[in-house]
Amino acid sequence: MLRTHPLGHRVLPSVTRKVVMSLIAELGLPVREEAVSLAELGRATELFLCGTANNVMPAFELRRAVPAALAGGLTQLFELIRDAGASPA
Repeated sequence: MLRTHPLGHRVLPSVTRKVVMSLIAELGLPVREEAVSLAELGRATELFLCGTANNVMPAFELRRAVPAALAGGLTQLFELIRDAGASPA
């Protein structure tokens, strides 16, 4: 289950977020837009950040950066689609 904080004062509507959300829908993946606690983030099997400045960036620890080579499968898929210049319909 993919989780993301809903749009609002904490999460801005970036183009990258819109593309990722469209890809999630196209892939038929379940997603919930609701607040995610720090404790829940700590139990996640995969984390990635998206935004206009960083596109899609893998995150494995909440306190330091992790090399892209260690990205999870879903993060790698989004990066491949982005790098190929594909855009959702």
